[in-house]
Amino acid sequence: MLYNALPDINSFKVFGCLCYAFTLQAHRTKLQSRARKSVFLGYKSGYKGYVLYDIDTKEIFISRNVTFHESILPYNSSTPHSTSNWQYFTSSNPTTPFIDIPAPSIPPSSPPITPTIPPITDHPPLRISSRTKHTPTYLQVFICSTSHTKQTNQLTSKYPLSDFLSHSKLSNSHSLFTLSITTHIEPKTYVEAVKHDCWKQAMQNELTALHQTGTWQIVDLPPAVKPIGCRWIFNVKHNADGSVERYKARLVAKGYDQIEGLDYFDTYSPVAKLPTVRFIIALASINNWHLMSIMPFCMVSFRKMFA
Repeated sequence: MLYNALPDINSFKVFGCLCYAFTLQAHRTKLQSRARKSVFLGYKSGYKGYVLYDIDTKEIFISRNVTFHESILPYNSSTPHSTSNWQYFTSSNPTTPFIDIPAPSIPPSSPPITPTIPPITDHPPLRISSRTKHTPTYLQVFICSTSHTKQTNQLTSKYPLSDFLSHSKLSNSHSLFTLSITTHIEPKTYVEAVKHDCWKQAMQNELTALHQTGTWQIVDLPPAVKPIGCRWIFNVKHNADGSVERYKARLVAKGYDQIEGLDYFDTYSPVAKLPTVRFIIALASINNWHLMSIMPFCMVSFRKMFA
């Protein structure tokens, strides 16, 4: 009525009809099915995809690439089915059902949440798996021998590399630098790093820096959303003489846990191409414009072009 135009209702589908949601090629093998047989449930506010119910796995999920068969109703029965915590809300048109999840209620007297930096404490008790560990099959074609296996008299090679490695041909400064790098071991997990005060201080500095720059903001977790985890990465920074400059800890998100079409839709990385830079320089030359660069790498590119 406002714009004097009919709305687009192509996205409206028959509730409960049969549909097939195509799976991503990165998440399946050659022998796995390319689509999930599902039932259309409705729409979710804030998402461009459809809310579907997997008939085989009994899982409710959201997908965008879906093929509908609106004339087929797999659950065409008057028997009510359990919907767990899903509630259905119909609009003024009874043939256009919508679906939503009730948001968690927050008491009005609850105090506001303020972000705080928890101190780095000792690690909790680690659960040790009882499964038998086996060497990966892709390592069978390699000769794996380290100083640890040599000390335990479990050599996998008759002539290990550690017996023939020498630093005698290196200069004094280079030899000190090499020995310093091999002496300091970088932890792989938080459990290993929290045992040392230097790494605990590095993690505390990282959390303080992230808090000061406003990297994150504490909010309530939306319904039916799985949070993306994070992990610590540790590095030892050395000076030119081999001495330790500092211990650096970085807190990064596990981006590989994200699902395309659910957690993100587009990926992009703005990069200035060299033909574009040349075009700008030519345009400035023709119009007698003053060209000033504020990026160091641009100055290097200019020098190469005019060399």
